[in-house]
Amino acid sequence: MRVRVEDIANQYKDLIIKYRRDIHQYPELGYQEFRTGNKVAKILEKIGLEVYTGIGKTGVVALLRGKKQGSTIALRADMDALPIKEKTNLSYASKNEGIMHACGHDMHTAILLGVAYVLKDLKDELKGTVKFIFQPAEENNPTGGAKRMIEDGVLDNPKVDFMLGLHVWPALKTGEVGFKEGPLMAASDRIFIKIKGNSAHGSMPEQGIDAGVIAAQVILAIQTIVSRNISSLDSCVISIGKINGGYRYNVIPDEVVLEGTVRNLNQTVREKLPKRMEMLINGVVSGMGGTYEFKYVFGYPPLINNKVLSIKVEESVKKIIGGLNFVSISKPSLGGEDFAFFAQKVPSVFMWLGCRPKHIDLEDFPPIHNPKFNPDEEALQIGVKSRTAKRNVSIDDTLIKELKKHKTRQNKLKLTSWHDEDFVFTKIINYPGYPETPKQIELKMAQILKKSNIATLLTPHGLRHTHASLLAQAGVRLQEIMDRLGHQDDNITRNIYLHVTKDMKKEALQKFSKLMQNL
Repeated sequence: MRVRVEDIANQYKDLIIKYRRDIHQYPELGYQEFRTGNKVAKILEKIGLEVYTGIGKTGVVALLRGKKQGSTIALRADMDALPIKEKTNLSYASKNEGIMHACGHDMHTAILLGVAYVLKDLKDELKGTVKFIFQPAEENNPTGGAKRMIEDGVLDNPKVDFMLGLHVWPALKTGEVGFKEGPLMAASDRIFIKIKGNSAHGSMPEQGIDAGVIAAQVILAIQTIVSRNISSLDSCVISIGKINGGYRYNVIPDEVVLEGTVRNLNQTVREKLPKRMEMLINGVVSGMGGTYEFKYVFGYPPLINNKVLSIKVEESVKKIIGGLNFVSISKPSLGGEDFAFFAQKVPSVFMWLGCRPKHIDLEDFPPIHNPKFNPDEEALQIGVKSRTAKRNVSIDDTLIKELKKHKTRQNKLKLTSWHDEDFVFTKIINYPGYPETPKQIELKMAQILKKSNIATLLTPHGLRHTHASLLAQAGVRLQEIMDRLGHQDDNITRNIYLHVTKDMKKEALQKFSKLMQNL
């Protein structure tokens, strides 16, 4: 399907920003996305899709059935916010006290609404069905919304064949998209440990059993799981983030409660962790005379991108944004994401969408889950676009002949790594076969002009304007010029080339006056 998706997406740019800001102003916590879900459902109904609500409690699902037979693809966006007090000072900052879209789910929701608009306009070209999944409670580990929606049958009727999702990612700059096949994000589990001893005065610890000291030894002991029981090739993190215990500075605590998180990328290793952890806890606590309670809660599984689908998606992404803007991720994140439950059921790919303005260094940009997190809204358009824009432009026989010569020379340079999409002006060394960047074309043009002793101030963009001006002077219809330039509407074309049409009007008036004088 070769259509002008970019032009269609641009038509909805302001609307998508408006939706994002509205959702950002009224954030809602997991399973409480009543306003957000209602707004999403109304927009989808307005677009003309089949809409279903109450999936996974507050989730929304919509179907777009294409005119042609084909597979069913599901696209997912999460809707929930975080219990964080916003400190961005934005004009559209959160109006719900203590709740903020600090993880970009407002962006995800707006992007998927934009995709719905674009694909609805392309319904006649679609093969198969698109299922739009607006998920609640991604942040509610271990009881996130993905699993609950699956239990409610979101992957059935029609059965989903494959699935895509994304997350705004400050490590990548706006305009970039990155992912990798295989493990992309980690399993995210939780641990709860209650250690019990006997209280005593701080001056006479021998009369009690110090739950605080036992807790300290337990923390150290379970860290050896990572360093001594797991291969260094298998990433794993065990972190205790919460320690509660004691009543007074000079009293030995009789109880300490530990809570923590466990992250890893290997499901086989993950399944062995609870047993080894309890073995160490039991050894330490019983050896020091205490007792314990231990609970290991499996949360989100590792997020594994399907190998075959990853290859296809990577090819498509490179066509859209250019090979240089695709980032091949080498190291997965140990962050958790409940899209992993979907990926366990159907072939899936999860992507990271750059959202950091290019002029801002990573260390200066607030990360996700930060009260000052503010993703670049320019990333919304990158997320919405799903195919490269195309224009059909008539060219003369002389140019066709020269382009054929160029393609013949190009074919002689092809190697096995060539990615053939039938482009004319392509890279030869880096990303061979992919379209050349505008900057490189401009540099090569300057070299040719210099070699030919022609003014090097001439640029491809300048030629584009000259070409359009000459067409306007020749009396070519504005609609035809608009189509050749790829403008969204003739107002853009008219405003840019108004000086040409004014000159033409003056010339017409002069000719008419001269004609009248000769009568």
